[in-house]
Amino acid sequence: MAFNQRSGIGAGKRIFDVATITLLVWLWLPIVTVSALLNWALQGRPVFYTSIRRVYKNQSVRMIKFRTMVRNAVQIANRSTIPITGKCFLNIPEDSELYTPFGRFLEKYHFTELPQFFQVASGKMSVVGNRPLPEDVCQALMERFHYASGRFDVRCGMVGPVQLVGRDFLSDEERLQVEIAYARACRLAYSWQLDVVVLASMLMIALRILPSWTPDQVLALISLHSGISRDELTGEESIESSAADHPPVRVDEDSAPPVMAETGAFTPQTLATVYPRVRAELTGVPVVILCGGKGTRAYPYTRDIPKALLEVDGRPIVERVMDVFADQGHNDFVLSLGHLKETVIDHFGKQKCVPGAGRIRMHDTGEASDTGDRILHCRPLLGNRFIATYADGICDVSLDKLIEFHDLHEGLVTITCVPLQSQFGTIEADERGKVSRFREKPILSSHWINAGFIVFESEAFEYWQGKNLEQDVLPSLAEKGLLYCYQHSGFFKSMDTHKDQLELSKLFASRKVPAPHRMMANERLMAYSEDEVST
Repeated sequence: MAFNQRSGIGAGKRIFDVATITLLVWLWLPIVTVSALLNWALQGRPVFYTSIRRVYKNQSVRMIKFRTMVRNAVQIANRSTIPITGKCFLNIPEDSELYTPFGRFLEKYHFTELPQFFQVASGKMSVVGNRPLPEDVCQALMERFHYASGRFDVRCGMVGPVQLVGRDFLSDEERLQVEIAYARACRLAYSWQLDVVVLASMLMIALRILPSWTPDQVLALISLHSGISRDELTGEESIESSAADHPPVRVDEDSAPPVMAETGAFTPQTLATVYPRVRAELTGVPVVILCGGKGTRAYPYTRDIPKALLEVDGRPIVERVMDVFADQGHNDFVLSLGHLKETVIDHFGKQKCVPGAGRIRMHDTGEASDTGDRILHCRPLLGNRFIATYADGICDVSLDKLIEFHDLHEGLVTITCVPLQSQFGTIEADERGKVSRFREKPILSSHWINAGFIVFESEAFEYWQGKNLEQDVLPSLAEKGLLYCYQHSGFFKSMDTHKDQLELSKLFASRKVPAPHRMMANERLMAYSEDEVST
């Protein structure tokens, strides 16, 4: 279909926009009306937020959105007050304190942009398209990526293909690649079916019916409906990045592997990789450790430091967890970061020794990601088999026996479970109420709980559903008969609260925790250098 250079919208795309807003007026108009009234009642004036955004080539318009933040948010959070190293796009996390309670609701379900239906009706925007950007963001992109203007080859929209992935989970390069591919597909061979799929998928993702997509899946979708090969959509002029900003890394066979040598959809989010001064042999399977949570149950001790770095008898709990694996021959670690990620990067960047670790990769999986998504976004770094665990649980489980058990069944995931220890003392009495004995925090052997230390086959990602590992992903796998549990009756202690931290510290100090022999003998201390950490 011919492309209308004057309006920036092909005839077919404009027809789709008009048809969509007309057919769905019964849905979006009442939602806009009710949301506006609730916004006024709960937050006061102003109800709407306006700002100048670029929507097509060099054209900018005043965009209208629901106000979701405190009144002075622009002064508090902007490019000068919240610098984001290495990123041009400025995204405020959904859990930011800048959002009002009702504003956070609007953001969560993507109601924020609904007033822009009126701007679609006037022809200033499309229903589906790359999101409009402030001029300062445009300038930052153009300075770093000379091809970035390609994202504006078609008029911007309310919903974009990037939102199928989640803007917080993409590097600038990845985001531009998807956006330019979409713009090129619309310009060369517009397909209304593509816009229908993007719009419908975004609605189901917002309602938590479908999980988020990967960049590769979005690019495949664009290629499918446009009939243009992926190579053409992501050609040299579309994906070329600044060589000055990102020089290639040379591999020296006699040195440690290079930083950022991994490939995969989320590779650019790998913030840092720490290696020993001397080449370390990587053994076992990769171990991903969830370090991105806020540790709210340990607040206020986790206000300025993530729970993963809270010390247990003089060392961060995450290093204690790494000891468990390194002692048993698994020394390739991926730290899934989120909340206060800079502190973790700084800690391991300055460490002079981490016993037993052969490689430590730190991967940003987003400030507000849930546990399932944190593992999912580390997928390109994990290989065909990996172990996932939490940064706050110590266990003396035999990993060899765990993996041996895993190999005996046909499932894709094996979870380590331990007997539940009551947090209270119990009383035993006869039928007359006569007390026979007290039991102090007994082990309830008939009840088993998740201890982490989970073995995954990469095929499990094909059945990945939901965002939360414990409430969505694992139950879904269990329903499909793909999840097994390995029962371990040995030592296990999790550190959920400050009280747990004190108790675990006492156990380590009194040598009541099964200690890795490497740590006791202090044999393999590997030196680390700050100049080998890329941030």
